[in-house]
Amino acid sequence: MTYLLKNGLVWHDSGFKKQDLFIEDQNIAVLGDDIAYKCDREIDCTDCYIIPGLIDIHVHTGEPISGILLAEDERITSLSCLKSGVTTIGVFITETANETLDVIYPIRKKQFYRLPLTARWHLTPTKSKLADLKNLLLQDCDIKLYTTYKEAGLYSSYKKIADMMVFLKDINTRLRKYPARLLVHCEDNEIIKAKQKSIPFTKPFDHTLRRPESAEIKAVEKILDLAVQHNFPVHIVHVSTPQAALLINEAKRSVPVTCETAPQYLFLNEEMLHRKDGHRWLCTPPLRPESSRGKMVELAQEGIFDIFATDHCPYTIYDKDRYASEPEKVPMGLPGVGALLPLLYEGLVASGKISFSDLILRLTTNPAKILNLFPDKGIIQENADADLVILKIDNQDPKNPILPSTALTHNPWKNRYSSLTIKKIFVDGNITIDD
Repeated sequence: MTYLLKNGLVWHDSGFKKQDLFIEDQNIAVLGDDIAYKCDREIDCTDCYIIPGLIDIHVHTGEPISGILLAEDERITSLSCLKSGVTTIGVFITETANETLDVIYPIRKKQFYRLPLTARWHLTPTKSKLADLKNLLLQDCDIKLYTTYKEAGLYSSYKKIADMMVFLKDINTRLRKYPARLLVHCEDNEIIKAKQKSIPFTKPFDHTLRRPESAEIKAVEKILDLAVQHNFPVHIVHVSTPQAALLINEAKRSVPVTCETAPQYLFLNEEMLHRKDGHRWLCTPPLRPESSRGKMVELAQEGIFDIFATDHCPYTIYDKDRYASEPEKVPMGLPGVGALLPLLYEGLVASGKISFSDLILRLTTNPAKILNLFPDKGIIQENADADLVILKIDNQDPKNPILPSTALTHNPWKNRYSSLTIKKIFVDGNITIDD
């Protein structure tokens, strides 16, 4: 079908401009003023914003973590994404003791067939040799490594990460059209090991003591040193501490490193873990002190974070609650993808901290570049993919509940509301949400 969107406020990186937009063959065919093309359907977008489909680079779905199956499979995750206008996600696949990545990857990829969602893949090898990864990397997959979780078999030493940089650099130079990325979860394992040895895990708040800010800061510093040494552009995931963010910003002078933070590190603090149901807010890295949270918002205002991503990790209410008296067994993670846009809009834009245009940049163009999808996605221009969100903003009191997941999960954003209403979503030129 062909569509003509009339009179909308269309986002460009310089701001919003009133324009018409013609969609044909899954693409944005024409963008301009007073377009009068014949079409199958004309849509009046007066007083509506038209933005690119959002991209959440950090989504866990469809697999067990620490032996507990996530509350969402790929189909449910696609529904959660549409709650927030997310049309592209970065999905993680972790190698298991029984199946190698080359076996798991095609199976997981097939789960997204016919879903209104584009998936890109971050692979975590636990036993595959570097040479075994070459074919997967040629399919535009990335690599995700951890500087912690030794007991779970996910840990990579700094030496191993350096070796991975050398390997990926060679792949990128000789074989890849677009560079493979290295994503790193940064928490220094030795600091955590020492803290966990001296601090028992008897209540949720102990999590903050056993995984302190210093662990993230040291690991980020080590990874940045390696990135500069090997001239390799790493991406640091879910930054939760201001000092780590500042180190990354400084390193950008020498190497094009990127980073993300998640809404929980901007809008929640460690006091949530003192609640009677504090175990429901357990995630890793843990929530930080109010002083750190406030500084993280200030850094977001300064544009330090290249992108915002949710670290969407949904567990059922049952799985979050069944070990309430044994917090060390509580699965770590919070749902978030369905809340991405409304949370950040209310917390950063409506509160006057950043512009709406700047928020869209960090949810579309910047992550599209990191995933090697730009300029097909993450931008509104002729010949780009027609992944689009049409929304309205109610200037009165926010009234739409913020829901991070369509599964039966705990909602860490309960009693928060948004003034955004998504009217329509296009994925590859097809309407997937219609009023």
